[in-house]
Amino acid sequence: MAEKKVRQILEYAARQGTDPYRPIAALIIERQLQKIASREAFRQDNLPDDEERW
Repeated sequence: MAEKKVRQILEYAARQGTDPYRPIAALIIERQLQKIASREAFRQDNLPDDEERW
């Protein structure tokens, strides 16, 4: 799905003659925020020590 969004941004930018960098950067930021939220949701705090986290 992300590839489709990037492709759409690139096609739109090509048609309009604009730079695609800001919309692509926004997608990257959006994905990073999703990863942070996912890690928070599935974090395991009950492991005994750092060795066991691996």
